[in-house]
Amino acid sequence: MKKITLLLIMLVAGIFTAHAQPTPFPTGNLTIFSEDGSPFFLILNGQRYNDKAQTNVRIEMLPNPYYDCKIVFANGRIPTISKNIQIADMDDTMQDVTYRIKKDKKGRRFLRFYSQVPAAQNIVRPNNCAVYHYGEPNDMYVGPDGTIYHEETVTTTYGDGFGMNVNVGGVGMSVNVPGGMGSTTTTTTTTTTTGGTYSNGGGYNNGGNYNNGGGYNNSGNYNNGGGYNNGGGYNNGGGYNNGGGYNNGGGYNNGGGYDNSCRMAMSNADFQDALTTIKGSSFDDTRESTAKQILSSHCMSTDQIITMIKLLSFEDNKVSLAKYAYNYCVDRKSYFKVANSFTFDASKQEMNEFLQSQRN
Repeated sequence: MKKITLLLIMLVAGIFTAHAQPTPFPTGNLTIFSEDGSPFFLILNGQRYNDKAQTNVRIEMLPNPYYDCKIVFANGRIPTISKNIQIADMDDTMQDVTYRIKKDKKGRRFLRFYSQVPAAQNIVRPNNCAVYHYGEPNDMYVGPDGTIYHEETVTTTYGDGFGMNVNVGGVGMSVNVPGGMGSTTTTTTTTTTTGGTYSNGGGYNNGGNYNNGGGYNNSGNYNNGGGYNNGGGYNNGGGYNNGGGYNNGGGYNNGGGYDNSCRMAMSNADFQDALTTIKGSSFDDTRESTAKQILSSHCMSTDQIITMIKLLSFEDNKVSLAKYAYNYCVDRKSYFKVANSFTFDASKQEMNEFLQSQRN
């Protein structure tokens, strides 16, 4: 009898615990900021959200995993940026995602993935950010100066009610849990935070200011006198790594271009390890940047590059990786096969034009 009673208790406890687990937050958020302070308009799935150009825009309550994003700059001479943005990770868990607008070495702006954390109720917003809700363009919820335009009420329910009847060895038990278990209703009033950081420990704006004293996070100076970290810097002296060339000694563009030194592709074992590393990232942009990092110190065959490209979901990321990988390919005469990795004819045409330009 004691064993049966213990079994019933364990069974009920297991079901109760499983039922009580909170479900993932149903919507995600997107923050985009301009690294050099160029104001812009954010267009998401064809809707322009901010009627006044901002340098830091956040869209909350995003219900879908993917969005078509366009950045239109207030300065009409700056080209528009278009990119597919991923809000959910590979497990379909909605995220709080941040992208930044950067410049490449030629001064062209592009969107670069910056960070992500799982979306959650009452997550701390970055400061100096214009906040909007998805589906409500031109209706600002919180201004960059912290001004509140809407009071927000959020209700979250973590489970439905359930009932069960258990009978083991003639011993019966009935368990009923009312609906809405774990339900919370929160009315949130957002206020301006002074001295806060985006990542709670050094962070995004270090004291409420994006560029507090000339430094990106006031501990290494993003552009303090020309160098990325003012002492070995990103552009300390005109070159990528102090001397004009990519690595100043056999470099990527040290005095006239890539030296085409790739002769042997990665071994199959090393390549499989590389694929596993890339697959370990949930976001497409992170997979692309990881693949480029691997390529920067390894050479690959055309077939290996194709396999790696197929790990990406977004077409523009595939094209970007294919172009980057060209300089690290050991059999460039076969590189025409890479075009078959793309879905759209426009991407295949772009790749063919790129190859033609490399051979001229």
